Amino acid sequence: MERRAFIKLTGIAGILAAHRAPAFAQGTKLHIVRWVDFIPEADVELKRQAPEASKALGAEVTFEFINANDLQPRITAAIQSGTGADIIQMLWNWPHLYANALVDVSDVAEPIGKSQGGFYDIFSASAKVGGKWLSMPHGVGANAVAYRRSWLNEIGVKEFPKTWDEYRDVGKKLKAKGKPVGQALVTASAIRRPSPTRSSGISAAPRSTRPARKSSSTARARSRP
Repeated sequence: MERRAFIKLTGIAGILAAHRAPAFAQGTKLHIVRWVDFIPEADVELKRQAPEASKALGAEVTFEFINANDLQPRITAAIQSGTGADIIQMLWNWPHLYANALVDVSDVAEPIGKSQGGFYDIFSASAKVGGKWLSMPHGVGANAVAYRRSWLNEIGVKEFPKTWDEYRDVGKKLKAKGKPVGQALVTASAIRRPSPTRSSGISAAPRSTRPARKSSSTARARSRP
């Protein structure tokens, strides 16, 4: 049985209730690729959890940690070759970029979101494409903005702009006073980031025909406690 068929028949609720994967899922292998975490202890913890997830799912769960800059090349290679990891970490709007090659994981995301009070709005924009969840929301982090309060006071602004339009208006006024605003659109990792908020998700492998021994997207999502 193919992984996607397995998930549609069983569903994550059944796996959680039984505390184990169905018999025909035994022997499945899950290959998960994500970046080397900024917090080393996080990678250590995931490696520790892998055997526990393997036992609970009846599947062999393995993590591969790579440089953040290598995530997109690995995604592209997997799509073009039809082989590769079962789950690959994605950032920002990547699910939109690779939408034609991703598996719909709405049956995983929806119940988890509902059970935990819903996802942040940023995820509906970044991980949901055409009304379908093409990436399982995993984490979000806001980036701090450092600014001179005294300079904003000089142009009559009492608080930092809340919208891009307000930000642009502030920039124009500061530039007119000889204090132009610098806004980077590319980070050190050469990834476009025109937003001060970063979203992260777990996306299913490409839609190419894959061997039955591989796992489905829902089972892959379940491998993360």
